[in-house]
Amino acid sequence: MYGRPSLLQRIGAAILGMPTCMVDMMPAFNIARLICMLLVACLSAWIAVSSILLWGSTLYPGRRGIWEMVLAGAPPWVLVVPLLSTLALVMLAWPRAGKFVVVEVCATALLFLILGAGLALEQGNSNSLNLAAGLCVPAVLLLGPPSLVLALTDMPAPDSLLARVAQGFSMRVWHQRRLLTWGRQRQWTIQIHRQATVGFEMSAKISPLLTATVHCLCAHPNRPNDFTVRLTTARVLRQFYIGPWREPMRLPAGAVGLCVVHRQFARDIYCFVAQDANRPFPPELATRVRIGIERGLLSMQGRSFVYRVPDGVKYVCQPRHWMPLYPGAETITWLAELAALMEMPNR
Repeated sequence: MYGRPSLLQRIGAAILGMPTCMVDMMPAFNIARLICMLLVACLSAWIAVSSILLWGSTLYPGRRGIWEMVLAGAPPWVLVVPLLSTLALVMLAWPRAGKFVVVEVCATALLFLILGAGLALEQGNSNSLNLAAGLCVPAVLLLGPPSLVLALTDMPAPDSLLARVAQGFSMRVWHQRRLLTWGRQRQWTIQIHRQATVGFEMSAKISPLLTATVHCLCAHPNRPNDFTVRLTTARVLRQFYIGPWREPMRLPAGAVGLCVVHRQFARDIYCFVAQDANRPFPPELATRVRIGIERGLLSMQGRSFVYRVPDGVKYVCQPRHWMPLYPGAETITWLAELAALMEMPNR
């Protein structure tokens, strides 16, 4: 399906902490991540080297570096500063997705540790730190934003150990793990993607007439962030489209707009259904469709739409990192109700 990755692609994937398929895509995104990595590496290296070799305080004259000051009576916990900054450098070089979450944790801990170490070595402003120790304060403040950007754009496999930590930073990873747990509890067939794509696929028969297949991908050559549900049914459904665009997609020219559901602070959601001369709309269909769409408004966030496919219903959502709620198990239940709503009556 995908070509064998080249050596440069493997190196780029290891450095950037992403699948090999994403290395050649979105160059601006990859360049921004690389710049953030260089900033984090330089700042962490400065904190590590200066704290070990250059830090000084008038409270411990003639002493240079944290180790010498600890031997002279400084609190031992300040030794954690070079250890955490070194750990951040090691994690940057580790060729695994999910590493940037650990870097962000180290950066946050370093902020409080350096401020605390400064207070401990100054002893209530009665002593002063040298220039090297003072420069670590703006360095650790600058360390936070790029490490947070890297953590939010991290792409660990949803069942990896680092994904447990990443879900605290990325709503996408938290959503994937929650949906995986839901599927495992109901014994769905699950396949995890780790190489060409990152995400998972799961499927199950949810009723005698309905089979559901869920694709949850966060790194794919054609769809960088995509959530798809496909319901397969033996029943005949009306051709329909529900989404945020005025013009119906994948429908004949005579499609009729049944209803518009307005959402505040977002685009309108339109519902179009194709006419059938032999099976006209029942009078209450528009009201039932409106109520059905309102039940699934949480699933229609961002760029989301639902339409009929030859063998059932397909739902596509491209969520964003800042979306407060992601489609999940509730979406599958809602789509099953929608498929029943769009069933064609028998002749």
